[in-house]
Amino acid sequence: MIYDKIFKQKERGELIDLLSNRSTMNFSAKSALLDIVQTDEFFKEKYPDEIDELKSEIDYEESSIASFDYLKYLGFRISQIGDTIKVTRLSRFYLVDLMGVLIGALLAGVAYFGLAEWKILFTVGISIGPLVISLVTAIIALIGVILVARCLS
Repeated sequence: MIYDKIFKQKERGELIDLLSNRSTMNFSAKSALLDIVQTDEFFKEKYPDEIDELKSEIDYEESSIASFDYLKYLGFRISQIGDTIKVTRLSRFYLVDLMGVLIGALLAGVAYFGLAEWKILFTVGISIGPLVISLVTAIIALIGVILVARCLS
């Protein structure tokens, strides 16, 4: 993992800071940090409470991942019926998806007006005004297309 390489290059003082600020770290970073501090006798002797807290945080996150608790933050409901698991989208998140599609389509629609500026660029020649407008509308349209694609996937 990438965090293993990064943490192995850190000095003890930096690792102590990371251990005290572990609440801001993601699961992979916490796991890598735990691997590093468990192999160092210095940390085992001086910071056993912090190591135990880090272990309990990792165990809690692992149980949350195993029970699919994180899905509720993404707008999904999970229900288990016997051996089957049913994942459904929460209704209040459909509105978020709809707004994303509408805003993305609106931004992509800006590209229509940018096409006129591109036409001016190729017929009249390059000038600063149409070039700037063309580039700005192309960027806005690209953002719109990306937003629509993310909402529909």
